[in-house]
Amino acid sequence: MLSVAGAALICIFAFEGGLALPDYRDVIINGGFDSNAANWSHPENWDSLDSRGSATSGSIRSINNRVAAGVLFEIEQCVPVEAGGRYRLSADAYVAPGQQRSPYPGIGVFWFTQPGCPGLGQPNGPPTLYPSFPTNVWAPVLSYFDVPAGKSYARMELGAGRGPGENVSPFAVVHYDNVRFSRVDGLVARAVLPLLISE
Repeated sequence: MLSVAGAALICIFAFEGGLALPDYRDVIINGGFDSNAANWSHPENWDSLDSRGSATSGSIRSINNRVAAGVLFEIEQCVPVEAGGRYRLSADAYVAPGQQRSPYPGIGVFWFTQPGCPGLGQPNGPPTLYPSFPTNVWAPVLSYFDVPAGKSYARMELGAGRGPGENVSPFAVVHYDNVRFSRVDGLVARAVLPLLISE
């Protein structure tokens, strides 16, 4: 027999702070690149390669055309955030085999006060880099970020890195798919569903 009263107590407990349930609200638009790369910088970098092998979806390519070793952050999106919140930036990344100078993914965040993320912004800190990333396989990349006081917008950056060398062409390319930027701290009391327990 199910007890609705028990469920109500659990919901009240959650509202009052007894359950620190993570809030996975994703603020990214078109992070799955179903048919295009709309809402991202360089939407022309959409590609039909999909992390799940879907024939109707794809990914976005971050392309590094520089000679110097390091990461070029070319793919960006500006989204609203809540000051003081903790967010997780995650994605699936892919590096095709056979590329020169060992391409690898890198992710980072800049903070802003205005929509559209104008100007340089406040860097969160050093980007998260994956210099030993495997090739020919989709693998996850992720990092956590705490929104500074007074900041209301974040610009996510997805980059392509390359190791030492002198050749430029072919360019270093990293694919990204399933990009999410989700708040993961605090309560989700407003989203708690009744939890039914057996007597």
